[in-house]
Amino acid sequence: MSMKRNLAAAALALLGLAMGPTAGLAQDKITIGAVLIDAGPMAAYYERSNNALKLAVDQINAGGGIDGRPLELKIATHAGTPEAAVSAAVRLRQQDGARIITGMTGSAMAIALAARAKVADYVLFDPFSQTDILNGKNCHRNYFRVSTPDALINNGMEAVVAASPASRFDIIASDHPAGHDSAASFAALLERHGKSSNPPIFVPAGTPDMGSFIIPMKSSDADGAMVAIFGTDAVNFAVQQQGFGLFGKYKQVIGNGFATPATLPSQGAGVEGVIQLLGWTPEIDTPENKAFVQAYRDAFGSDPDYVAADQYNAIQLIAAGLRAAGTDEAGPLVSALEGTVVATTFGPTEVRAQDHQLVRPLTVNEVVKNGDGSMGYRLERVLAADEAMPAPSPDCTLK
Repeated sequence: MSMKRNLAAAALALLGLAMGPTAGLAQDKITIGAVLIDAGPMAAYYERSNNALKLAVDQINAGGGIDGRPLELKIATHAGTPEAAVSAAVRLRQQDGARIITGMTGSAMAIALAARAKVADYVLFDPFSQTDILNGKNCHRNYFRVSTPDALINNGMEAVVAASPASRFDIIASDHPAGHDSAASFAALLERHGKSSNPPIFVPAGTPDMGSFIIPMKSSDADGAMVAIFGTDAVNFAVQQQGFGLFGKYKQVIGNGFATPATLPSQGAGVEGVIQLLGWTPEIDTPENKAFVQAYRDAFGSDPDYVAADQYNAIQLIAAGLRAAGTDEAGPLVSALEGTVVATTFGPTEVRAQDHQLVRPLTVNEVVKNGDGSMGYRLERVLAADEAMPAPSPDCTLK
């Protein structure tokens, strides 16, 4: 029991909840740059990302910062394109001196940001993207991923599909790298389980009228559906499908980034019964997670979602790396984090040396109606990291 208490205390310290200042060390600030999307479909995640950033930085600074050096958070907003994300990151690096970049890094943006990181002399901590190529052929030494890669989601889908009453699926996904990865992976796993799918449908970002995508699904021969549409597009699809009675035709609807806490209030009954895989929920039973959830509630009057949790965890990786390296220079910071174990909301968590992926669990949830009529989740299953996280890709060389 003594060892467990010591581990818990150490984990809370790394989370910035129990760190005291170190006397006599320099007080110069360490700048963290955050690129946040304030327009378009992904803007729905802005508030929680911003909240988590501020909460994590405030906690660390209240505990003495990084060996006496306070963190300074600089935010650059952009419209959600790869070009705009890179421009925002370079601005943070050149004008604000930020050698560390994080924030709302969708898959296409993360690919562009990671490719630019070494030349621009910053390290990217990604709490947002899912595309597998960032852990494969497009992996980079100056890139770390906190969020759930598609291969992890796909492993969770294996468990869901294996028990699914449906045998043939419609697949609809956002028309960007993560959506295409999700569609291809899901079609492949259906085949492994002796099930089939119709050709995938891809929805351009910002589509206001979903009718032309819903109608062919309504008339298809599928008895199941997988939906990998995000942000405000997910809201539009969920609400509009109700008018067609689309989900009523299926034995099961599986969501990948579709029925999320950020979109659930606006989707309403349009997502009731959807099986949604989430990388994080408030119910994860660790001391670190309980402390984070309570601190977020106290600060903002609501529960965090997985986007907020991943952004919060990204700051924990950053802080651990800074303490271990003693600098925010890219080379020492990257080396300090490779293969280390960091305290996150999941408890002590490995930062994999081979591809810089946070090795994390996954949860399977059903969307249900709460007693007050709002929509929420029923936790069905937690898939531990050692049973769900895919092995490192041989295509990753950390160039």
